[in-house]
Amino acid sequence: MKNRFIKTENLPDSLWCDKSENILLPSQLVDLWKGLLNDNSLMDLANEKAPKGFEGGISKEDTDKHLAWRYNGSCARVILSLLDPKAKLSDVSDAYASTFAGNKVFVADLPSGSGAAIVSILCTLYELRKNNVWTSQLSLDSLLFQKIRFFKFSRRNAACV
Repeated sequence: MKNRFIKTENLPDSLWCDKSENILLPSQLVDLWKGLLNDNSLMDLANEKAPKGFEGGISKEDTDKHLAWRYNGSCARVILSLLDPKAKLSDVSDAYASTFAGNKVFVADLPSGSGAAIVSILCTLYELRKNNVWTSQLSLDSLLFQKIRFFKFSRRNAACV
């Protein structure tokens, strides 16, 4: 295996379980998701089993169902590509690491979904930094706070995206 930016053996237990080989969502991300579910009265829906094949849609009801049933899966896919614990997407994982290694990154997160991609990336990078796995000049504390604040605001004010 080539010299990776984020080595699998360095991944914290809060993001990767060696024994089960499962990606874990960062606690900040889970808390944010649960907050959105509660703020939008969707927690009961999230505890229901999603119908097989459900993909979401453009109506408010379909958007809410996607947030309740599929958001965490969307987050997990992004985190899997970022961490790449089985070294199947090394170039992709390394591209994330090198992109976010500088001190400024412009992110154009177009409102085409519920923010799973960028919020997952930021929360995961924050968790890696907290566990001394990844360092960067990028100020994640303020960036993460601003994104989450905007994310909550835009979710409350969006009819349907």
